[in-house]
Amino acid sequence: MTIRTPLNIDGLTDAIKQSIAEGEFPPGQRLTEAAVSERYGVGRTAVRTAFARLEQDGLVVKEPNKGISVRSVSEEEAIEITKIRRALEALAAEEAAVKATDKEIAELLDHVREMKSDLEAGDLFHYSTANAAMHDKILAISANPRLSRIVQSLKIQAVKFQFRTALAPGRSAESFAEHSEIVSAIAARDPERAKAAMELHLTHLIGALHRTRATASIRDPKEP
Repeated sequence: MTIRTPLNIDGLTDAIKQSIAEGEFPPGQRLTEAAVSERYGVGRTAVRTAFARLEQDGLVVKEPNKGISVRSVSEEEAIEITKIRRALEALAAEEAAVKATDKEIAELLDHVREMKSDLEAGDLFHYSTANAAMHDKILAISANPRLSRIVQSLKIQAVKFQFRTALAPGRSAESFAEHSEIVSAIAARDPERAKAAMELHLTHLIGALHRTRATASIRDPKEP
């Protein structure tokens, strides 16, 4: 679909990021200036600038004689990315517990109820989407734009692993308990508890990534 709404450089970069995050531009897909220019209704100079920003963020790679393509992230890189997220999102949760308004706390509690409903219905795809939305909400409540930008770029790099971990046996139920504790701590306006809860959650996610990596290796012994 071609998007005709006029975009500035920031808007174009964000739009391409969203397409990568949503899987419209999957890992390994080649992105040409002509196709992106047509899709978003912008000039090629703007596309080249957006590509340079995305390359800096680690979302695309430029290869000789091949051009720009969406960067593929290995399981090991996904684990390292999540370790960085653990430190940054723990800070975001800590700040959210201090800054959250009553309305924002109510919205987080709505997220918990939505995730519970998805889990009970066995809708793990929507559960994973709601999970990501809750993390985004906590980042927004932290009111730290620089922190949010860094975390969002990290998450997009490893987005293909988001659904893999959600499908791991028992992980969604474990994840729901962890998210419930994070929100409970923020609602109680307890920054240390919120920080510890987020750290524990992402530590468990790292463990899930290790387990899914081991499972993939058993299925394909040649996989690095």
